[in-house]
Formats: sequence, C-alpha cells, structure tokens
Amino acid sequence: HSWVKIDGIHNSNSTVWKKYSRSLWRAISHMISIGYGTFPPNESLQETWTVIMSMTLGATFYAIFIANLSALIMTMDTSGRQYEEKVSEVKQYLKFRRVPMSIQKKVLEYYDHRYQRKYFDEPGILFQSELSHPLRKRIVMHNCKNLVEKVPFLASAPTEFLYDLILQLQFEVFFPGDIIVQGGKKGDSMYFIEYGKVAVKLPNGLVVKTLGDGDYFGEIALLLDERRVADVVVLEVCDVYKLTRTNFDDVLQEHPRMKSVLERIAKQRLEETTTQGVKDDALAQENARPGQGLGLTAIKNIQRRSTGSWEMPPPGGRGTTTLPPIIPSGNLPPINTNTPDV
Repeated sequence: HSWVKIDGIHNSNSTVWKKYSRSLWRAISHMISIGYGTFPPNESLQETWTVIMSMTLGATFYAIFIANLSALIMTMDTSGRQYEEKVSEVKQYLKFRRVPMSIQKKVLEYYDHRYQRKYFDEPGILFQSELSHPLRKRIVMHNCKNLVEKVPFLASAPTEFLYDLILQLQFEVFFPGDIIVQGGKKGDSMYFIEYGKVAVKLPNGLVVKTLGDGDYFGEIALLLDERRVADVVVLEVCDVYKLTRTNFDDVLQEHPRMKSVLERIAKQRLEETTTQGVKDDALAQENARPGQGLGLTAIKNIQRRSTGSWEMPPPGGRGTTTLPPIIPSGNLPPINTNTPDV
C-alpha cells in the first residue's frame, strides 16, 4: 500500500524522470503542508511518522521563508514607508482638528513637494552619525551644488565659507500667494532661491523686480540693519534656503572678508529698489496730471531721498525707516509750483 507501489515507480520499466517527478511532488506537498500527495499515508507507522515529520519541518521552513520575504520587502523602501507613516499621522491630526479641506490639501501638497515621497532623518544621518568631517563636507557640498552654481557670489566664494554657510541653511517650500518677506518689518533672515519665482513689490503695489532660480533676497535687513523695503510674494512654487541672522553673524565672524562683499551688494540692491520706487511714484503722479510736470509730493520725496532724510513709515504707522540717499544733489527735476500737491 505504499505510494511508491501505488504510483508504480518501483518497477524497473519506470523512467528516472518519472521517479524523480513523483518523488518531488510528494516531498513538496508534505513540506508546504497542502496535503499528503495523491494518496494519504497507508497503515505503516513508519510512513505515517515520516509524513508527520515532513509536514512539521515543511511548515517551519515555510514560516521562515515568509518572515524573511516580509523583512526584505520592508527594508527595500524604508524611506517611503516612513513618509507614508508621517503623512498618515498628519492626515489624522488635520481631521482631528477639523481643519478645512482646502488647507488640508495645501498641507498634503507641501509634504509631497518637499519630501518627494521619501522621508529621511537628514540631520541624524549627516551630523549625528559616524561620518568623518571630510565625507560630511563632500555630501553637504553635493546637496547644494545646484544652489551654489546659480548664485553668482557663492560660485566665486571660498570653499570654506561655502561649507560654513551651507551648514546653516534651512530648506523651506512656499506656494503661490505666500508672502515670504513683508515690507516695513524688521528682518531676521535672508533667502536663496533654488527653484521658483517671486515678485518684489513696493508698498504702493508696484512690482520692482521678479526673482528666480539663483537669486537671493533679504540680505539688506541683515547687513544694513534696515527694515524691509518691499514685499516678496511667491509667483510659482519655490524651493528656498533660509539663513537666519544669528547663523549669518556666526558665519561672518569666521569669514570677515565676505562681510564687506555682501554689504556692497546689499547697498547696491537697496539703491536699485528704492530708486525704482521713487521713479514709479513720480511717473504715476505725472500720468495723473499730463503736461503739468511732477507733483509736489513726488518732488519732495525725491528731494528728501537725495539728502537721506526720506522716512518710510512701516505698517501700523509706528516708527520710521530712514533710507540712504540715491540721487545726487543738483540732479533733481524742476518743480512745477503750479501743480497742486497730492
């Protein structure tokens, strides 16, 4: 009654392939515990215990195989799994706080854009691991390679200055309509644009300049201790790097020569911004009264700016900001005294 005899593979005329195939089928059916094969074990105790041991051993190997396969799948995309867990936690929080759906959508878009469905503990990997200083430096410089290549003064800056500066940068993402910098307020940070586009708007709503990849802004408030002279509004999704005043001062203490370079650039940009603002103000009033020349208000503003005494009130009307002169005396346009003040 043995399955060997029942299958007829004990005969001399049975081929090796038939014997091997039937034996393999019997062994696999026992080891993965899906049955006894074609026939159950006969009355022989020897064969019965052989089947029991085969099925027990097979079940053990099957469990080990499934566990190892699961562990392998889990380790194949650790960062993706961490991202999904993070987003799931954020979704639950937003629902618990009953945040409007429009805001929830923006939050999820932010996470998707910032992390690209991969969540890493970058500070832990770079600064809390066993990486040597040279390796850490190479990784940091590689991560910000695109930014360095796009920003002119960074591309020509010393390597050590770049490394110290990049270590202090904080990555942020802004969406269209966000106001990164608000005119009239004291600034505590500057920004470098890696990707995206922003508009520089004066308090009167006029757009002075549009900034894009590789541009930077906010350095005037840090270097010259001035209030913000314009708003910076996001036009396209922006990936920017933020540098705070404290970190900025720490870097400049280590590299004092770069401070004079940045101050010169900041003064030039301040001059360009405020000059454009005065021109736009004068042009707007001239257009309001064609053929009558500049209004007294525009001329007074230009005269005050020429002597460095023009004061721009910040939002709320408290305090003033004195801006440096931009128009040399003697080059002022003539005043039409017949034009009424506005």
